[in-house]
Amino acid sequence: MGMATTTEDAARVVKQAARSVEDQLRSNGEQAYLSAKAEAERLALERRDVAASYTHDIAEAFSNASNILQERGRDTAAHVIRRAASQIDGLGRKVEGQDVSSLLHEVEDFARRRPAFFLGGVFLISFALVRFLGRSDQNVRVASATGPQTEASEI
Repeated sequence: MGMATTTEDAARVVKQAARSVEDQLRSNGEQAYLSAKAEAERLALERRDVAASYTHDIAEAFSNASNILQERGRDTAAHVIRRAASQIDGLGRKVEGQDVSSLLHEVEDFARRRPAFFLGGVFLISFALVRFLGRSDQNVRVASATGPQTEASEI
């Protein structure tokens, strides 16, 4: 009977150790999850703010284009571009005012309801980003290749 008690005691100690390890792993997993979730939310908020700023910049560019068209007597085109600028700016304000989870939910709903518009919008935004990033990259390369810029009056 002494041997059985010792075996039972050993089994009990092993089970307790296993529970302790399991609890520790669960706790570490929860902490890792919460930490990752907090970091993801921080990055999403940062990206949300960048996206909102970008939409405001696009709206401003559209507005400027509308003004130029208006000055050149292209009233109909100016009106269409001005409305687009207003809607883009409204989108930027809406993005700024929403929390990330509701914003993602709204994008998912729109993509389900109107997949063609969603994909078209993704294409246009991607195209604009490539053009914008390509232009800024090219400006950096030109500026670094030509050295410091001087005014004509300085020569």
